[in-house]
Amino acid sequence: MSDATRTSPLLTPTWANLQLALVVVMLIASNLSIAVSQLALGLALVVQLVRRLMLRTPLVPTGLGRWVLALAAWAALMIPFSSDPGQSLVFYKRFFLFAAIWVTAGVAFDTRRQMVLFGSILLGGLAATIWGQIHLLMRYGSLFGQRLGEMSNPMTSGCLIMMTLLLAAGFLLRGRLSRRLLVPVVIVTLFLALALVQTMTRSAWLGVFTGLAVMLLLARPRLFGVFAVLVAAVLIAAPNLPDTMTTPKMKKRLDVTYLLQGNSTSQRVFMWNEGWAMVRRHPVTGVGDRDLRAIGPDYYQHPEINYKGHLHSNPVMLAAIWGVPGFLLGMGFLVWQAVLLFRRWRKVCKDGPTVAAAWQLAALGVWAGFFVAGLTEWYFGDAESMLLYLAMTGLALGLPLTNQSAEASHV
Repeated sequence: MSDATRTSPLLTPTWANLQLALVVVMLIASNLSIAVSQLALGLALVVQLVRRLMLRTPLVPTGLGRWVLALAAWAALMIPFSSDPGQSLVFYKRFFLFAAIWVTAGVAFDTRRQMVLFGSILLGGLAATIWGQIHLLMRYGSLFGQRLGEMSNPMTSGCLIMMTLLLAAGFLLRGRLSRRLLVPVVIVTLFLALALVQTMTRSAWLGVFTGLAVMLLLARPRLFGVFAVLVAAVLIAAPNLPDTMTTPKMKKRLDVTYLLQGNSTSQRVFMWNEGWAMVRRHPVTGVGDRDLRAIGPDYYQHPEINYKGHLHSNPVMLAAIWGVPGFLLGMGFLVWQAVLLFRRWRKVCKDGPTVAAAWQLAALGVWAGFFVAGLTEWYFGDAESMLLYLAMTGLALGLPLTNQSAEASHV
């Protein structure tokens, strides 16, 4: 096979198209099966290496290489200092997921392929959503009888749906979709919005509100005020809905008093204090990238704490497992993405390619949602969430920002 990336139709047997097919499988499966998505990522990485080593196809620059290398190098250096070096060595495999940045960026070089990748993510999200809703109806007889989380746990499902929903919203705000695409995307968006509510994952709710706010401020600032009023109205009205319109579980999760004082919040506060104790004792090396349940009581003993393998917060967990340097590298890696995406958005927000602009806007929304949701969840260490997030980010950062031959005023 050749690697005629710029001219070959989608169905021509080239190495680039083989990689595209594997990335499509990875993106569809990212909402459905972490085993399938990681297998597809591994095969796509092999094809990427063939293209690079044998066909001299350069890697697409994303601006994240140095941050990834620095974080991976620090994590490797810290393995001997871990409180469980063997487990830290096993956990080091998490850096395999970072290949999704370049594997995805390497196939998003024209409008057709960018739209195929967009559709793949939405298709996977829709499939997981419908399957989860069918499961709820069959098992509980209600769409809100239990938290939606058939494919993954509700917190992971909430993050995956949040990112997919923000992607769809970005294209609705900036993609200038044709009528034949607009209706399906709107329908998928509505299904995703319902599913996000069904997960009852408040970190994902906050993330989607934040992501939408960022995208509106950038692309539709006049609508931001309307959005803010609607959000406030929902927050006021939702806890007061009659029992016939909601369930006790949903009502509790919408209650501001429970949010501030409930067991879920207090447990997180206990765990964050535990993490701070770890950082104070090991400020440079951390305790190591490991399951924290066994050592939790040694750092913060509390009679009511339910010790977990992690600390329900990206910043706290990064500092606890890799010390202050690891925290700075991890947060720097995340913040630098926003800088790069914003720079690219400014280049295309007015006269740039429509699809590229939609991807930059959506990626900024996804970044904001992931960052905010990660303040109270360990999504950085969640393979399902991290794989989809890195794939979306790499795709957006790898897109060409010049007008492409396949670009039209409406897609």
